[in-house]
Amino acid sequence: MMNRKELIENCIRETPDVELLNINMDEYTVTGCLSIKLDVMESPLSFEFSIAFTYPFKVHETESISFFNSDLLEYSHVMRNGLICIHTTSNPDLKEKLNIDLASLKAWILKYYINKDKDDHYEHLVVPENPLKGKLHTFIFTGCEVPFKPGDFGFVNLQLIQEGELGKVNDSNLVINHLVKEFVSYDKTIRKCQWSTIYQHEKATEGGFYCFSPQPPSEYQRFIVSNWQQLSSILPLELLNQLHHTEKKLVKSKQKGIIPLFIGYSINNDEIHWQVAMLQVGGFPFAGEPEYINEKKTGKWNTKLLDSPIDWGIARNSSYEYFFGRGRFCKKLTEGKILIVGIGAVGSILTRTLARCGCKNINLVDYDRKEPENVCRSEYEFRNGITDKVHELSTILCKISPFVNISIGNNTIFDVLTKAQTGTDFSKSEITDILNEYDFVFDCSTDNDLLYILDGLQLKTCLISLSITNHAEELVCGIYPNLFRFVNNQFGNVLENDTSDLYNPTGCWAPTFKGSYNDISLMVQMALKHINRTLSSDKRLHSFVVKEEIDLGQLKIISY
Repeated sequence: MMNRKELIENCIRETPDVELLNINMDEYTVTGCLSIKLDVMESPLSFEFSIAFTYPFKVHETESISFFNSDLLEYSHVMRNGLICIHTTSNPDLKEKLNIDLASLKAWILKYYINKDKDDHYEHLVVPENPLKGKLHTFIFTGCEVPFKPGDFGFVNLQLIQEGELGKVNDSNLVINHLVKEFVSYDKTIRKCQWSTIYQHEKATEGGFYCFSPQPPSEYQRFIVSNWQQLSSILPLELLNQLHHTEKKLVKSKQKGIIPLFIGYSINNDEIHWQVAMLQVGGFPFAGEPEYINEKKTGKWNTKLLDSPIDWGIARNSSYEYFFGRGRFCKKLTEGKILIVGIGAVGSILTRTLARCGCKNINLVDYDRKEPENVCRSEYEFRNGITDKVHELSTILCKISPFVNISIGNNTIFDVLTKAQTGTDFSKSEITDILNEYDFVFDCSTDNDLLYILDGLQLKTCLISLSITNHAEELVCGIYPNLFRFVNNQFGNVLENDTSDLYNPTGCWAPTFKGSYNDISLMVQMALKHINRTLSSDKRLHSFVVKEEIDLGQLKIISY
């Protein structure tokens, strides 16, 4: 029976257009060199190869076979170390998998080496993620409404948002995450990142510098530069002098730390991307040199860059289009102004889903507080203790999405004034005007009296009522108008809603329906999926019921 090395050696030798030059094996890895010559090639290409002991299986979604040629860096899909980036299908048989991988390498040669094809989609520069004194620094930014001009430079205001661990399980590094708040140029132009209101209003905690370049700081248009002197044509002399002056002040005052330098450039139809070079106070790669005019010293000194390696931070574009590039609801919901009345089990799950699916403007109304027993069925957290539901959920939503603007409505309007029959000047027309400011109003309060009153108003908004039966076997979604009659008819005459088996907590509390978080969430998600799909198709919403067909193991939507 052939050993692993012999099996690989025979497979390579049997492959057309491939010549095995040498092969070796240690305890774990098979290495060697091979050459490939296709019919359209005048001379062969040589590749070193390495086959890990896990082959033919991938590890962390990475191929366990590697082909290298450091002379091919100018071609697409070649890493800085000469690794040829190929993606192939999986196969548990070593011989068949090796045939697939060699065929993929041939396909790379034909597509990128011979035909010199370029991919249509943009590929970011390859940036090494090396910790600086055991710490990784990340910088998250969005686009700005005010455009940048080539050569523009100035200050960056940052906010420290979180520290954590990032790296291998047994070799983790401390990661320090920053949010980019705004860029302030030397001409005092302010360019704010397009975060939600709460992130914009929080104060900056740190700062740095920036420069907008007409070209990216790259080699072969794919790799980020590795030496400071390679930035000489990108960084303006005025900025270098300012950085040099800043470091002198910091050193003199015995301050330490790291100053980030953002270098921006245009990609994809003027979209801007940023890379961040890290400068350690006391070790800036700068030196002063005298200024000459007509071979005579002017008495001034300018800053020059030294031959020194660059430590790059981790920069990520978190603009709305990237953040919600997958799974976003339709624009009617995401751009609409939404009011949610009642944020218990159903309402909190609904609200959190809307935030995760890209909705930007949500107003919350609820008079209730969150108790510990609310946590298991809704979107609240035990660690926050006993709090008002509206305040806790607002905080949770802002942690999920940096683009959702949350406001807290006046619950008195919905729980008192809407029901007042006498002694108030707050008329139905005023309540109607308030509700009509919204594009969507979701009533998740299960307050039958409120539902009756809302259904009697002259509304232009899309009013949606969501309520759930005991044991969460059905969810009833009523759509204005006539939703009061529809909802009550479903619960009273159509659905088998067993109210004799409600959950009765200890103490003087009203009984509530039974059902787990899984049960409730399943129903709410199905209802939202139907609502979003209907709105996406520009169809009119009709009342419906989500019903669990237990015998069939499926959910069914019954429209009315």
